[in-house]
Amino acid sequence: MLVSKKDKKMKKIILIVGVVAVAITLIVLAYFLIIESSTPWGWSEDMDLTPNMKYSQSPDIAVDSENNLYVVWMEGRFLGTGSKGKLYYLKIETNGNIRFNNTPLIENITSYDSSIALDSQDNMHLVVVTTEGLNYLKIDKNRYIITKKLISQNGTVYDKSVAIDGSDRAYVVWANTYEEVDETNFHIWSTDIYFTKIDVDGTFLIKDKHIDYILSTISPPIIKMDSENNIHLAWAKGEGNDTGVYYKKIDWEGDTLINNTRISDPNFPDCYKPAITRDSNDNIYITWKVDNRLSGEDEVYYRKLNDNGEALINPVKLSPSGVGGAIYGPDMAIDSNDQIHVIYARWSQTGYGLYYVSFDSNGNILVNNLELSSAEESSDPVIAVDSNNNIHVVWRRGTERGLFDPSIYYKHSGIEDWFQVVLTYILLPMAAIVVIILTAYMWNKQRSKPV
Repeated sequence: MLVSKKDKKMKKIILIVGVVAVAITLIVLAYFLIIESSTPWGWSEDMDLTPNMKYSQSPDIAVDSENNLYVVWMEGRFLGTGSKGKLYYLKIETNGNIRFNNTPLIENITSYDSSIALDSQDNMHLVVVTTEGLNYLKIDKNRYIITKKLISQNGTVYDKSVAIDGSDRAYVVWANTYEEVDETNFHIWSTDIYFTKIDVDGTFLIKDKHIDYILSTISPPIIKMDSENNIHLAWAKGEGNDTGVYYKKIDWEGDTLINNTRISDPNFPDCYKPAITRDSNDNIYITWKVDNRLSGEDEVYYRKLNDNGEALINPVKLSPSGVGGAIYGPDMAIDSNDQIHVIYARWSQTGYGLYYVSFDSNGNILVNNLELSSAEESSDPVIAVDSNNNIHVVWRRGTERGLFDPSIYYKHSGIEDWFQVVLTYILLPMAAIVVIILTAYMWNKQRSKPV
């Protein structure tokens, strides 16, 4: 049977529609495989939170009851050497709006790090060092300062941490370093750890309670409250050429429940920068960095303890071997399923990277050293998890402005996972192509039948 010109035209249209549809599908596929390949599936792109600021560093973060993210950071260089910086904070709302990011919250900052925690009313509790000394602030969700207290003016305060109990009382732990001169005019530096408890109305319930003496502190005392309002501490302590990570448990009055316990391996004498969290059973997880003299590279380890300080999982290495380079961090957080999330940054001869590890409460690795960003000069990573178990990561990152002008960057999980992306952008368009072509073919075939 002869094919009419009309049928030839219809077949030509079907062919063109099919080619165009296939081309669109291939372009979308190439976009996700090539252009988006630098961003892992399920994660947002790197977002610069401080594009117009100079030398931003040392962020800390917390998530409120509505899953908004609070970010604080310092702006300024060479703090502690006579220079003074500014502390900024912003709020990233769940709809993506950013508030409070243009005006400094506090000025005359003299120490790099600050620490924040949120209470049940989403008030932010902040500890920071200024020219006055160690300051505590309580700030409501609209940026109004409810309470401002000077905690300590003694010694040199470099290291501090704040936590909130079930009744919204604040607990601050910090390390004061003193210079002493003996009878021979020999200068001795010593460090003491102190504890302060602050009521909801801002009054001191306990002030400047001495809870430990150490020869020197290398990393700040990090604290975590448990379900019984006991306080778990971790810090790095140096004695001679040996620096280890230690753990201590005190009650809400600052009295010792578990005395100093070394949790890092004594065979690795250079351990720094611990981070701490707890699960729903009050088991404690501590991660830290090791400067491994044997391998010549930095490594990340963690250990799990029960509520009595007994080891449930002995030190486990989380970072890969043979990579080399320096590690910045780590930090850790836990979700509602008791899955632990660890973040750290690495600088090496092969490049820079921000890496993410996740494992369950039994130590089974769920995500193994996923590279979240390959941006240059990444450091100071912090991590938090919201009530939907989405992960929020903030860190300092180099910019095109140069090494000495870093910005604070942010990214988060909760973006469509790889299956949803493939389904939405590849499988469904291809299915649509097939349906279009088959429909057109059947319609054309029906029209071609003799009457």
